[in-house]
Amino acid sequence: SVMVTSTSRLYGHYSEVHARSRSAAAGQDHLSNVPEWIGGLGVQSVLLNGPHRIELSLEDSLIGPQPLNGDNSLRGRHYNRVTARAAYSNPAFKGATGFVSLIGYDRRYEETRFDFGGGAIGVSPRQRLQATVGIQVPFNL
Repeated sequence: SVMVTSTSRLYGHYSEVHARSRSAAAGQDHLSNVPEWIGGLGVQSVLLNGPHRIELSLEDSLIGPQPLNGDNSLRGRHYNRVTARAAYSNPAFKGATGFVSLIGYDRRYEETRFDFGGGAIGVSPRQRLQATVGIQVPFNL
């Protein structure tokens, strides 16, 4: 990551997974639904105005193909996910933060997929655009 201003940073990430099951039968050792790689670019900013704090973030991730079954004969395609988040806090809220988060996919039903066996493939039904609005409240135990 690199700080582009005192309150904003640009970042990137990339990771690859090279993993196999130790307990699976020979040739059935691929881990289902684990992407072979994930990469992304993003930006985060914090805007301060007196007691008001606004946090903004935007990330574009590309999730690589993944095996759908143990022998890797069925594979999912790569897909794109864009995540945006805005949050507001104020010391008067005693640590609580209000936020809105948006997640967009480049195609429908492309998140986790799985093999039911016998050639039947399932998908996790995700809409192309998801929105979440909420409040984070800290609890001190």
